[in-house]
Parts: sequence; C-alpha cells; structure tokens
Amino acid sequence: MNEENKEILFFALSLGELMLCNGGEIYRVEDMMLRICNARNISGINVFATPTVIMISYNDPEKLCIFNRINSRGSDLDKVSMINNLARKFTSTNMSVQEAKKAMEVIRRKKQNHIVKLIFAGIVASFYAVLFNGSIIDFFIAFILGVVSQAVYDYFNAVAESPFLSNILAGFAIGFFAHISEKFMGTSIDTIIIGAIMPFVPGLILTNAVRDFIYGDLLSGSSRFFEAILVGTSVAVGVSFGISVSGLINTLFENIIAKI
Repeated sequence: MNEENKEILFFALSLGELMLCNGGEIYRVEDMMLRICNARNISGINVFATPTVIMISYNDPEKLCIFNRINSRGSDLDKVSMINNLARKFTSTNMSVQEAKKAMEVIRRKKQNHIVKLIFAGIVASFYAVLFNGSIIDFFIAFILGVVSQAVYDYFNAVAESPFLSNILAGFAIGFFAHISEKFMGTSIDTIIIGAIMPFVPGLILTNAVRDFIYGDLLSGSSRFFEAILVGTSVAVGVSFGISVSGLINTLFENIIAKI
C-alpha cells in the first residue's frame, strides 16, 4: 500500500472516530468509512466500530490494521451533519486528503455555544413542566433548575470526564433545589423534577441502540442500551439523594427552630 492510500485510511478512521464521538450511529460510521475508501479505489477494506473502539483494516495484498480507542462520547448533531457533508464532498469530488484533513480539524475544533446550550436546557425543562400541568411558578423554577443542572453536568463532565458521575450530580441539584422550592414556594416537586430531568433523558442513546439492533450491530446495540439504562439510573439516584439531603436539612432546621 502506498503512502497516499495509507493517508486515506487514517483520514477515514479519524473522521469515523469524530462522528462516533458526536453521536453518530454505528452503521453510518462504518458506511461512511467504506465509501471514502471505495471512492479512491482502495479495495480489501474492512471496518468495525463499537461505541468504545473503531477499527479499519486493509488485506489486499498487504495487511494493515489501525484502531482507535473512543474515550469520550457526546451528542452534537450539527457536527454529525458537517461530517456527513465533508464525506460526501470527498467521495464525489477530487478533494485532496490534505484539504479534507484541514476541513475535519475545523469541525473538530468547533465548540458549542455554552450559553445557548444552557438557555435551551432551561426552555426544555420549563415547557415540559407546563406540559405536565405545572403552574407559572413551576415554569420559572423548572427553567432555573434546567439551567443549573446543565451547568453542573457540563462542569463536572469536563473536570472528571465521567458522564455517570456528572449525571448523578446534576440529578442531585435537581432533587435538592426542587424539594427546597416545594417547601418555601409551594411548587409541585413532581412537575419540576419531571421537567428538569428531560434534558438528561438518554433518548438519542436509546434511538441509536434500536437502530444498531435493526442493522444487525448487536454488540454496539447492547452496549448502548445498557449505557442508556445506566444514564437513567444515575440521574434517578442523584435526584433521590438530593431530595433526601434536602429533607434532612429541612428537618434539622425545624428541630433547631422548635427548640428556640
């Protein structure tokens, strides 16, 4: 295999990894990588991807296998769309590998607008609270908790790089402050919690798990299905713990005031 074809293989692997890290489905990642290689007349290619590992091999006639470990995953469908467009452009034009790599790095460095993300987390939380018959006070409290819990999740996910710990702490913030608001403002704790946890519901993970099952990717489908269960469980544990701590603090203050 000549150096140009090796560069194409490394580019296909890197682009597939980038898509997988931003919420792309397994079948889409593998199909994109194969199309990139086939467009440049590279035969004997095999691709294998799971949520934690991505691999590409060349078997005709020289043998070469490259794989990358996926250490972090998220959800950025805008990046997935940009990666799709780059792959289509690369396969349908005479775009060079160097140009494609530069375009890929632009996509990789693109950052989400953190303020916009927080605002929309609040909007999702507040309107779901209204959907479940929440009052106007529930609407505003759910908005605030949606913003706060998303900020907590983003901070600890960046520091600890553990989505499960981040989900527990975000759930804790939701449960703790929802219980406080119920005690002091007479809001509906159920409605607020339902609204505030909606940004953390693993809907995309479950959707990708079902798609992976449908396309026969049983390993990745199973791992994503159990990941969704763990995400939902971690949020529930955090909410329960937050309510419990808030209740203990409230009881402690009531006992102190009663003694005074």
